[in-house]
Amino acid sequence: MVSRITRQYRRFFFASLIFTAMMALACLLGLAEFPANLMHPVIGPLSWIILLILVIGLPLAAFTLILPGFLPLIEVWLATFLLLAGLTPALRAAALPAWVDCVAIMGLFIVVERITYGPWLSQFWRRDMRPDTAHITLPGTPEEIWPRLCPTPEQIQAFYWPGATILPAPKTSEADFILSLPRRGGAKDDLAAVTIEESTYPSHFRYTAAPMAGSPTPMTNIDIRLAMLDDGRSRLTYTQSFHDVPFGQRLFFYLGHNFRDTLASMRARLSGRRDWSLQGAQMVKHP
Repeated sequence: MVSRITRQYRRFFFASLIFTAMMALACLLGLAEFPANLMHPVIGPLSWIILLILVIGLPLAAFTLILPGFLPLIEVWLATFLLLAGLTPALRAAALPAWVDCVAIMGLFIVVERITYGPWLSQFWRRDMRPDTAHITLPGTPEEIWPRLCPTPEQIQAFYWPGATILPAPKTSEADFILSLPRRGGAKDDLAAVTIEESTYPSHFRYTAAPMAGSPTPMTNIDIRLAMLDDGRSRLTYTQSFHDVPFGQRLFFYLGHNFRDTLASMRARLSGRRDWSLQGAQMVKHP
């Protein structure tokens, strides 16, 4: 559970940077007074760190454990208030009614959310993400681990993702089959056309998963390599790469440490431990 929170450290530092910029801009524009105690060389930095933990760290931890789907709201709201700080002098100079501030906040929030995680710039600055590779030691032989990691019609019941199913590929598709990964709550299910590129039992499996309409995960290449160790365990080399990803989704994957979270879920489920990852929280419960 602690690791689930600490994997959000990038989001914490990113949000802290936005919050610091917002407060600095507010002080420069005369919207807030700079606290005198922050000028102290020791007390000042410590006070600011404590403030960041209270204002950002605690909500971040609460969202991570209770409402993980709300995590992107942290950076969206802070960016909204940063923009609002820059617009406030113009709003004050225009002597507009107080309710205009509320309208401005909601309007800026919609703009920031639509630009970052929404559809407005979903076709802008799309590019492939660099491959991520990790080495994991797992209990069991490659023959035992193979069906739990490699989704094929013959062994889908053993796949580590609960409720995963195989559907026939459309006749117009060159894919081998359709892989369905159900999610609970408000998260969208994954539905991807899978093309197996390499299958050498039980050491090497590589496939491409192309998203079907409405699927939230971009096109993904997965490379799985298994090697037997001397102590009854196996070494997994897992490589994942995303293709044609918009900026907002790249930012989301980066801030949430998506790859490390996937590894944590996989390691826990293949080792028989409880899955505390964010990905695990989205998986359907065992029947």
